[in-house]
Amino acid sequence: MKSFAVISIFLWISQILAFNISPNPNIILKFPSIDADEGSRSTYFGFSITLRKSHILVGAPRANSSINDQRSIHEPGMIYKCQFNNKDCDRYFMDKLGDARYAADDHDYINREKKEYRLLGFSMDGSENEHDPFVTCAPKSLTPYFIHDDVFANYHMFGVCYLKHDTIDDHSAVSKITPLRNHSLLDKVENKVENKPLYRYGESGYSVHITENNQEILLGAPGLYNWMGSAIKYNVKRANEKKYHG
Repeated sequence: MKSFAVISIFLWISQILAFNISPNPNIILKFPSIDADEGSRSTYFGFSITLRKSHILVGAPRANSSINDQRSIHEPGMIYKCQFNNKDCDRYFMDKLGDARYAADDHDYINREKKEYRLLGFSMDGSENEHDPFVTCAPKSLTPYFIHDDVFANYHMFGVCYLKHDTIDDHSAVSKITPLRNHSLLDKVENKVENKPLYRYGESGYSVHITENNQEILLGAPGLYNWMGSAIKYNVKRANEKKYHG
């Protein structure tokens, strides 16, 4: 009976220890002190991560930006690239523009966004290979439904994602993914105004996944179709054709 009790205790202890393979973290990554703003609320550094072979990409969706054009924007969110060899975390810019308008790539309309509290870095994905694509999203990004002769309609929460074709070069081109806004603009051109509420609070990019063959991006959009929610499939090749110079 004693031997049975000893075996039972041993098995119980071994089960507990099995969940504690590495009691102490091998690498501790903290929010860069250079961007720390005393008195501000948490940046949510580490809310999302993507592991690569030599580095880790970390989302801080409530961080304030250090970019000059975004200093007046409250908590647009930031992405950081942290190296495994020295534990340093540097800003990894996916978007350097402010709220000012700029020419869109796929139509003649003028593009404008409101980037306050947009949660850039809320979701992200990519394989462990630095040569493979990396995508991150800001699901609460606001863009106008329609623009004509400098007249802006209401801003809607279409969401936006940014795609980099690899994470080796920090200055490589970025592709911008805005499927819901593009659909809304197309509806307006074709006078399908009744479709407007279908995309109004879509929040595309609330979740994101790149397929294993790196050919397609799947975007979660919980507010699509009047909060019924749905998923969006986006072709990576199509995104590659639309470089964003932000």
